[in-house]
Amino acid sequence: MSIDNFDNPAAKEKGFSDDGFEEPKVIRQEFRCYDIFWDVEDYFDAFEDLPNELTFYLITDDMTAEELNEEIVEKLTEYTGFCVLSYECDELEMYENI
Repeated sequence: MSIDNFDNPAAKEKGFSDDGFEEPKVIRQEFRCYDIFWDVEDYFDAFEDLPNELTFYLITDDMTAEELNEEIVEKLTEYTGFCVLSYECDELEMYENI
């Protein structure tokens, strides 16, 4: 039986599964990256078509700021196919201050 079919709404609200064990909470965080500087090398024509700002979600369970930075760079690179040289992200700065 999955947690969605669990009969006890109070226990379900508190995050308990049907076997009585606490379910891990998944933390999904929105990240807005802006002032993105892409590594376009010889593809200067592509520079005009690349976004300067992107927003996406990451699951951030127990991730350090360094791990989050790696995930963000990977997401940005996957989206465009170009490497990222630098970017700004206020949400990432919150993790760096912890």
